[in-house]
Amino acid sequence: MKKAIAILLILVIGMVGVFADVDTATDTLKLYTKIEPRYGLVISDSAATGDSTLDLLTSFEDLTPIEKVGFMTTENDSFESDSLYVNYMTNQNILATVTTTMLPLSSGTLTTKIGYKVTVDGVTDPYVVANNSSGVLVKFIEESTTTEGMRVATKKFSILLDEGDWNLANAANEYFTTWTVELATN
Repeated sequence: MKKAIAILLILVIGMVGVFADVDTATDTLKLYTKIEPRYGLVISDSAATGDSTLDLLTSFEDLTPIEKVGFMTTENDSFESDSLYVNYMTNQNILATVTTTMLPLSSGTLTTKIGYKVTVDGVTDPYVVANNSSGVLVKFIEESTTTEGMRVATKKFSILLDEGDWNLANAANEYFTTWTVELATN
């Protein structure tokens, strides 16, 4: 009996050796993506809104930029603008600042100018006086820490014309100023 068990053990061990020699194939799959830098800036009469980053980004992409703000028109019989929003988005690991330099409203044909003030998120920035020719810098967004991944930021602002300047201004087709809103990165 011992011989039979020994022969069986030898056969089992030999069979394992036969079946252990099976060829196996392996393959690899490399995953690759490149995230391109994205950023955007929209001045609108609405804010980008949403509960998730995807919702905020979708809302940002649906914003309609405004190009002109009117005062004392049939839509707005006031010296103050409706609420406006600076909306900013990026996926870059940077510190961003969104600013503009404001100059008084002027006419292309008259020397009279109209001053105004801008309120950003409830805080009134320095007043733009009618005789200011160098402009006033206003910061809408100033990030203090870098953030990874996509982010969307929105700041609400409004503009209030100087009623005295407006009342003293001479008749002209249009008083205007142009803001160049800049996105700077550190």
